[in-house]
Amino acid sequence: MYLVSNTVRPVPGRLAEATSVIERLYETMKPQPGFGSARLLHSLAEPGLYLISIRWESRAASETWRTSEEREAQIRDRAPDSACDTSPGGRGYRCRWRR
Repeated sequence: MYLVSNTVRPVPGRLAEATSVIERLYETMKPQPGFGSARLLHSLAEPGLYLISIRWESRAASETWRTSEEREAQIRDRAPDSACDTSPGGRGYRCRWRR
């Protein structure tokens, strides 16, 4: 098992848009060989901070998706004023999405 974690901070007032972006990423990951599961965790300490946790069968499976055309297209097509900003992580997360 290989676990990938990223923290995101949706732009205030754009949580629904940020969730939509994350859902679209999930949809490209789901059919990939070696994909296990994804979770969106909401920080209890910082209400605007989220952790995305993605489980893969192996590092190679994660890298295959990370370098896939589907993912690259989503990154290229993302607007410059994205609904999410990456940020340092926190502690105390509660599961809010996929198991």
